[in-house]
Amino acid sequence: MMSTASTSLSVPTGSVLVVDDEPHMGTICAQTLRLDAHSVQTTTDPLAALELLQRSHFDVLLTDISMPEMSGLELAHRAHLHQPAIGVVMMTGYASYENMAAALRQGVADFLPKPFEMAQLRLTITRALQRQRLIHENVRLQSLVDLLEASQQFSASLDPTRISSAILRAIQRVSGMNCVHVNLVEADTLVDSGVAHDGVCMLADARSGLARANVADGERRAPNVVRFPLNAADEHVGEVVLATEHAAAQTRVLTAVVQMLANHGAVALHNARLYAARAELDHQKSEFITIASHELRTPLSIILGYSSMLRDKLVGQQSVYSDYLDQVVRAGLRINDIVDDLINLRHLDVGEAVTKFTEVSLQEVIDAAVEELRPLAAALGVRLDVRHQRRPLILRADREKLMMVIANIAANGIRFTPRGGSVTIVSGLQKPSHGGNLVVAVRDTGIGIPTHELRRIFDRFYQVAEARTREHGGMGLGLAIARGFVELHQGSIDVESEPGRGSMFVVTLPSCLLLPGSTHEGAASAAPGNGGTPRGSGDGR
Repeated sequence: MMSTASTSLSVPTGSVLVVDDEPHMGTICAQTLRLDAHSVQTTTDPLAALELLQRSHFDVLLTDISMPEMSGLELAHRAHLHQPAIGVVMMTGYASYENMAAALRQGVADFLPKPFEMAQLRLTITRALQRQRLIHENVRLQSLVDLLEASQQFSASLDPTRISSAILRAIQRVSGMNCVHVNLVEADTLVDSGVAHDGVCMLADARSGLARANVADGERRAPNVVRFPLNAADEHVGEVVLATEHAAAQTRVLTAVVQMLANHGAVALHNARLYAARAELDHQKSEFITIASHELRTPLSIILGYSSMLRDKLVGQQSVYSDYLDQVVRAGLRINDIVDDLINLRHLDVGEAVTKFTEVSLQEVIDAAVEELRPLAAALGVRLDVRHQRRPLILRADREKLMMVIANIAANGIRFTPRGGSVTIVSGLQKPSHGGNLVVAVRDTGIGIPTHELRRIFDRFYQVAEARTREHGGMGLGLAIARGFVELHQGSIDVESEPGRGSMFVVTLPSCLLLPGSTHEGAASAAPGNGGTPRGSGDGR
């Protein structure tokens, strides 16, 4: 690629090949051009010039039009087969209209009628290099546009076959080649992807050797066949194979463009494979949960049934066995809760969660959840407070799922609040100016959550660092299920927390769930989000 001596467009330097059957003419031209810091090679033999064009890159070919072995026009034609982007300047003592027309058809950029001044030679080569630089810049800019469009197409699918097709279409568009093929790595072996663009042409004979690939960027394995690796994240995902009647694939600009497209396509293919592997793991996990929960429920039902029956027979008797049976029943119920959590999670994952929307009172749902949690709060020495808006809030919701949302969030707060602390549940409506949504805030005076952990607390099986000793119990599923059930109501959960000062979880349900008859009376004092913090016993902020 040519370089420039400064940022000015007027002083480019580059590599020039001078071909003239008169040795002295070639020498004079070379010495003159070297004054402008050009890299110059000379030859009197057009065939030798073709060998140089095969081995080395040149920006400009300066050639005489009339030579014994081969005409300058024929040399220009062959030069473009090896290096399509090369600029050609023709020296001629016969500047006829026919010669000029023939030269233009061969892509000749300029003429130098003999005899010419050396200053004229320098100016003509400078113009040719400027033209080449503009062409390269236009190609580069167009390549960026093509790359952006191709990247959007690559990222629009997670299907390897569709991504491969998009890679081929993009490369065929920028390269102008019809014979393009993709091979993908499967089990550490390159295999035919079955995706090709007009691939029956010259690739028919080349495909038999495609599996033997471990090639460098753009290395030619066979005449007119060029391969580009598809590499992403240190993984070799495949290769792109180009076949053409010309050597266009070897130009520096085209090679760079094709490799950029191949790199972006490789990333898309790599991501598609990661997604497919993740999807397979999720499927296996769902299947495991389904089988495990089914296999656990039957023996668990037998354990709970016989334990409850024996405990009932010992009612009123002073027996240590009665306490043992109570512990068995509580442990069995805890296992049943875990199984329920796994099943709920699986239903959310596969989109099989069934909602039964009925007319419910938000206050009644909260009170029912609180009553279930009072034994846990009492056992852990945590005060559980509730404060409602004065008027009932009636909405259409799935009662059981909404109750589980409140119970999971509040139980999480109880478990992570030290003895003597409190958990406060506040419900109400936002003011219309704040959206008029239904809001339930659960605030605790517990250990709090570090800022860097907040984004992960709704991930399944995740617990904050201080909780991983299993001191607080639980599987880390409660908040994940709560968020899933809230989203089934088109709502959201937000959290604010500070280590050592507790946390506040805010469940927001859309106002469209609210039924006529519920008003905003008392909302300003009850619901968070109205410019104030919920007030009530146990507020540890």
